[in-house]
Amino acid sequence: MKKAFSLVEISFVLFVLAAVLFAVVPFSVSNIKQAKFISEWKNYMAQVSYSYETLAEYKKTNNLDDKASVKMLMNYLDATLVSDKNSLKNYKYKMMNGNIYQKIKIDRFDEIYKDVNHRLIGVQYMEKGCSLNLPCQTVWTDLNGTLKPNIVGKDIFVYEIYEDSVSPYGKGVSVKTMKEDCSKFGTGMLCSQYYILGGDLK
Repeated sequence: MKKAFSLVEISFVLFVLAAVLFAVVPFSVSNIKQAKFISEWKNYMAQVSYSYETLAEYKKTNNLDDKASVKMLMNYLDATLVSDKNSLKNYKYKMMNGNIYQKIKIDRFDEIYKDVNHRLIGVQYMEKGCSLNLPCQTVWTDLNGTLKPNIVGKDIFVYEIYEDSVSPYGKGVSVKTMKEDCSKFGTGMLCSQYYILGGDLK
């Protein structure tokens, strides 16, 4: 006849299972959230690319300067200019490595837009002229709007606008460098390109 498990043995097994569960579940939930952001970023970048192609066709017959071009692109993306930056004065974001010295305020951007899905879109115009290899504008997109985590590479992704194309931040960078930067030890900037190319969550 088999000996029954004692209450102490059952309690110990339950304790071990609970410990494993508490250790794994937060990681799994975090991964699910991140996977959702990555999927949204890929879809959004496809929308940006399509909108830019539409803009390029329009520019062939219309003389648009940099600001007018960006305004038109944002219009295609259903985004409107935030006229009062002070309304976002409490919004801050940081790099993936959490560097306290890299907390960045909204006022670094030349223009702020908000789209119909409450995404925040910050535009930086380059002081130097742009070309096929030098971006005209750098655009930061917080997919989660003002809601946390507000971390580059988590819910914030970046793309650049060139004379003839748009590209996720990281154009011309090796995949190895992207992977290193897209980690808790990096800035998270290169996640924008890394995830588009199929990089994983590790």
